Amino acid sequence: MLHDALQIIPSDAAHDEVWNFLTLVVFPDIAVLRFPDMHPSRMLGSKRNALRRAWLRRDTFGDLTDRYPRPLGEDEMVGLFERSAMARNRPLIRALGSAVMEYSGPARSEWARALYKRVRYSTGPRSLDGFTEEDLAPLIRGDEVAHSPLGRRHRLSEALKQRDQ
Repeated sequence: MLHDALQIIPSDAAHDEVWNFLTLVVFPDIAVLRFPDMHPSRMLGSKRNALRRAWLRRDTFGDLTDRYPRPLGEDEMVGLFERSAMARNRPLIRALGSAVMEYSGPARSEWARALYKRVRYSTGPRSLDGFTEEDLAPLIRGDEVAHSPLGRRHRLSEALKQRDQ
């Protein structure tokens, strides 16, 4: 609701001053309701700002969270958004979030933490930027290490060369 009502573009949302103004001048009551201790990290424009976090989560997931009967919990969200290597990769966060929301087994938060660790460990120093959610699916499922779209094109071109010979 906040995301739709504010209609902030991502380049504006990247500025702390936007969240300072919205939290301290426009919507202080909302921030205080959520975080009554009024800790500066929740009231000022940092990454932990009450309104900024809500906006970023909705901007990243969009209506994806509306598709599942059980949305992501706070611990599951923190696991996604407070790790910089994952937080900057929207398709990875969306794919991981979908996997967690689809999980119907016991102890979902613990399962999600293990999933996040496995994905971080298996990717190592590789950049997953440029991968689509579809490209990341095998990695999320644990079937295989994700392949780059360029690698797929290369294999296809090799197959076409062999066919034409």
